[in-house]
Amino acid sequence: MVDFRTNFAATPIDLFNKKVNGAIDSALEKENAAFPPRKYLGPSAIGQDCMRKVQYGYMGQEKDYQFQGKTLRIFDFGHESETLMANWMKKAGIMLEDYNPKTGKQWEFEISVGKEGKVSGHCDGIIKGLKDHVKDRVEIEKYIHGFPCLWEAKSMNNSKWNAFKKKGVRESHFNYYVQVQLYMAFMKLTDNLCWFTSVNKDTAELHHEFIGYDAEIAQQYSDRAFEIIMATERGELLPRAFDDPTYFQCKWCDWRDTCWGKK
Repeated sequence: MVDFRTNFAATPIDLFNKKVNGAIDSALEKENAAFPPRKYLGPSAIGQDCMRKVQYGYMGQEKDYQFQGKTLRIFDFGHESETLMANWMKKAGIMLEDYNPKTGKQWEFEISVGKEGKVSGHCDGIIKGLKDHVKDRVEIEKYIHGFPCLWEAKSMNNSKWNAFKKKGVRESHFNYYVQVQLYMAFMKLTDNLCWFTSVNKDTAELHHEFIGYDAEIAQQYSDRAFEIIMATERGELLPRAFDDPTYFQCKWCDWRDTCWGKK
């Protein structure tokens, strides 16, 4: 006869959570620390306000503060949500290629600058059209004006998503707007609109915006990328965007102590 009267001592739940989550975060932090620094300047960074911050990232300057486990988990959610959005689009009959069928890898571009520098990026996908069975296909196509078109996807928390929905990408997330313009320019997708999709991480709501090519912004920020790379090759540190170390963008910068001479 089986004895079911085995008694297990209760485990304090707060202590249990602390230990397990600590093990998870430690593993994520160790994995993140092992990643080699990028050896290129990416469009996602070029549109940030401070050129010195962008330069520090490009030149591989060691960060003063490494990402903690919680932040890395948030990043993972963001990456996975982009995969979900791509799958949702494809299930709906939108002919989205989130990988280059010739290489099996993400769509990418690479531009050489100076002696060893380069600007390189990986876009989320290219939309080639809509299948005939797509619900309201004709009405949807009126907004797009043509294919192929760049597809860019972002996940946002509730407040940032609502700002994006209300104001549009250019006003609410200018760095994303710059990123889109550089992808369109360097990937030669300027004839049609960019289809920009964002998911609200709190509610799973989706919002789409169609962004036209802005040649002036594309030129301005490609020139900026060139300036950052060439200044780095000359050994020149570019100016800060702000003159107060207590300003919120400086306080949250990964290189604030290095920049302000505190280490």
